[in-house]
Amino acid sequence: MIRTLSKSRSTRYTVAVVMITAMTCLLTSCNTGGVGSYPLPPPTTVNLNWEQASIDFPLERFEMSPSEMATMWAARNIAYVRCVTGKDEVPAIEMERSANMLKTLFTRFDVPDWVFGWWDTDFIRTQGEEPVDDGDFMPGTETPASDEQAMACVATQELKDLTPGGMTFMVEADTAFSDLDAARVDSIKKTYFSTLAESLAKQMGNCLAESGYQIAPRDRDGTPAVFADDSLGVSPEEKLRIALVSAECNDRLGVTQQLANMMAGYQEQYIAEHEAELLAIRAEADRRLARAHELLHEVGLE
Repeated sequence: MIRTLSKSRSTRYTVAVVMITAMTCLLTSCNTGGVGSYPLPPPTTVNLNWEQASIDFPLERFEMSPSEMATMWAARNIAYVRCVTGKDEVPAIEMERSANMLKTLFTRFDVPDWVFGWWDTDFIRTQGEEPVDDGDFMPGTETPASDEQAMACVATQELKDLTPGGMTFMVEADTAFSDLDAARVDSIKKTYFSTLAESLAKQMGNCLAESGYQIAPRDRDGTPAVFADDSLGVSPEEKLRIALVSAECNDRLGVTQQLANMMAGYQEQYIAEHEAELLAIRAEADRRLARAHELLHEVGLE
């Protein structure tokens, strides 16, 4: 899926945010074996953040954190505005926008984390199953520029050095974190092709049936689903109810905790085998962050 963030009045500055979703392999029959065909990883327990419905997976420590990505967006805004105006002085309104970016965690692609279906019933009850992140991270929305100017500025090394990034998304075809995301997708694939996932899917199906719902259909590659089926064009109110029932079953059975533990185990295994490559990815993130802090300090925002 490609999600494009662009200025509302034109396409003069477009950031293509490409979702590298966890389901990529699961929908394209990447597995060559079947359920239970992968060796189990070392036992691992992962932390579930029940306040944000997010999961702290091991590979995430090599990508930019939500606060670090906010820092990158804030600095990128300054650099972009300077480029299109040709001036070092940044308009007050854009300075204010960068300041607000610094105060807002960039969690758009990480919270909530439904990788193993809806969970965290209290979160869904208060926030809904699709919480809206209305943080403003688009560079230069208050600075007029032609399409040619915008494209030229985005292509500069300065902007490239201020590109935020992590697993699950990329900006302007930046591939610095692609290998990291590939490892994440592989850990999801191995987890879904497990006897544990198969067993939990059956338990979820039985639990959902008690409330008159059914489990979602299997993916084309045969991997089991662990969340309720909401594919029948139901109303937003009914979809929320389905999500709540599914989350209640998930929480009661410990579906997300158990599968997240397994996924984290595969990730820890990968980290042990590819430490040098992962440290190089993190070093690139740190290099970009250093430039961002330098620029923000220069304009008085840090």
